[in-house]
Amino acid sequence: MEGLEERVEWIEDRFAINDLVVQYSIATDDRDIETLADLYTEDAVFEGSRGTIHGRQAIADFYRERTAIQGPSFHIPYSHEVRRVSATEARGVTLGAVEMALEGRAFWIAMRYLDHYIKGDDGKWRFREREMRQYYAMPLDELPEGMASELRLRWPGATPQPAHIP
Repeated sequence: MEGLEERVEWIEDRFAINDLVVQYSIATDDRDIETLADLYTEDAVFEGSRGTIHGRQAIADFYRERTAIQGPSFHIPYSHEVRRVSATEARGVTLGAVEMALEGRAFWIAMRYLDHYIKGDDGKWRFREREMRQYYAMPLDELPEGMASELRLRWPGATPQPAHIP
């Protein structure tokens, strides 16, 4: 068993990682791209509804473009599991939802983020990898019937697809 000092450090790190997840939601909803970019490592990888994006700057550019075409959004992290890999590395799963306006309609997403966190030389935890796995993504008015469908990914302009999560 680890000593008391290591255990306390992990508790502090665990809270810092939880704060990272909340800061992501706030920065995204506030369209604070500079803060959002700083939540990722330089060599980070983000995998979302538009494919895989490599590097902090490319991720920032993606969010700048994406938020410019969306209406207001509200990211809601529900539950968060974190597993320590080492003193400077952890992995986690965040369950959450997003309410947003997209193409003039209310649009809802339920998802899991599969995360890989790294603690930098500056002592700050950042995302090294963030993969979004969607349970559903569809206009709110389609949700009552859409939840029972196998084709729960209904992004505007795209053919409906099966969800990532059964």
